[in-house]
Amino acid sequence: DEVFAYRRVGAGEAYTVVLNFSDKPQRVPYVGELVLSNYGYSRYDGLLQPCESVILRERMDDHVKTK
Repeated sequence: DEVFAYRRVGAGEAYTVVLNFSDKPQRVPYVGELVLSNYGYSRYDGLLQPCESVILRERMDDHVKTK
């Protein structure tokens, strides 16, 4: 495939790195708060531009249910 992604989890947060190696925009199913884009974007909507890479942060405590 032309999109590569990996995820790291720890300390109450998860980071997903998503890379589009193609020369076409790619819609991807990953969510999170945009930390960094090599295009300099400040918002992320699930559409990666050609050769775009993003780092997304997801806070794990948002998903933990308290008793």
